[in-house]
Amino acid sequence: MTNENVWSGVNLRGVVLALLGITVAVVLVFLVMTLTTASATPSGGPQVIMVIDDSFIVLDAMTRFLPIYLPGVQILTHNNCESALTGPSVKVDLIILDNDMPGNMDGPVCLPLLRAKFPSAKIVGQSVDADAEIAFKKAGADGFFPKSGSLKELVKFINNLF
Repeated sequence: MTNENVWSGVNLRGVVLALLGITVAVVLVFLVMTLTTASATPSGGPQVIMVIDDSFIVLDAMTRFLPIYLPGVQILTHNNCESALTGPSVKVDLIILDNDMPGNMDGPVCLPLLRAKFPSAKIVGQSVDADAEIAFKKAGADGFFPKSGSLKELVKFINNLF
């Protein structure tokens, strides 16, 4: 039996439309579940969050998903400390800072410079390496969140900071 014989009786247009319908249904269910279980930003919570991480995947995920869980929040991203330090000065409420990054500064080294530029911002260290928490605390971080944590756990952590 050839592929031609297998597909000869199948209405491909119908199959494609059915798959499209299933995909749309799954996306809608995901959105409803996400929005109904989202933890809204409490009043006084962060309005502007700066994420400094060399991973495009992390930056993209934070940019896409934090505003779902923290409605109204603006996300600023930088892929290294130098970029954050030389960028425009804006009011930032929270900085989420990666530990290991390219360039001359890792997170704990960069932290005091960020504190000087953004004095009212809370700064949270983040890493896959749990030992980095000690270095961030010594540098004066307001907290540490492991990258192994879920997005919902991060949102809860952020809400507890504020």
